[in-house]
Amino acid sequence: MATARTAAGRGLQIGKRARGVARLFLGGCLFLEREPSRAGPPRPVSRCSSTTPARRWQSPRRRRPRSTPARWSWSPGPAGSGWVLKDANGRALRRFYSSNGRDVDTWSYFKDGVEVHRQVDTTGSGRPDQYRWMNGGGSKWGVDVDKNGTIDTWK
Repeated sequence: MATARTAAGRGLQIGKRARGVARLFLGGCLFLEREPSRAGPPRPVSRCSSTTPARRWQSPRRRRPRSTPARWSWSPGPAGSGWVLKDANGRALRRFYSSNGRDVDTWSYFKDGVEVHRQVDTTGSGRPDQYRWMNGGGSKWGVDVDKNGTIDTWK
């Protein structure tokens, strides 16, 4: 007996839900059917192009950070001298150094103030023959023996 009552009670609940969903569906259909009639006929194109918005849109102004451009500075050293390019925060970006005081023989490149690449001319020919890459994960050192612009050996 208890089983029959439970099954019958569930049947009534399902029936009530179905009727509620049907009412919502029909009510929504009636609402949507009436919506276009309230809008009225479409406006002519000439009238649409003559209207202006009630409020003019303005883009927000961005404050540009005041920064000085990158600057070159002369850097005398104990054995030679060179030029250093620094960014607005004073961190090095490039360094071109001459160990003999005549020709540039070391070209260094920096990222965030840390040296990441260096080219060195050890023979004084004006062309680099050693290429070094440095970072936190390790380093590479390539050597161009015949100075043709390609790395021949790795150290």
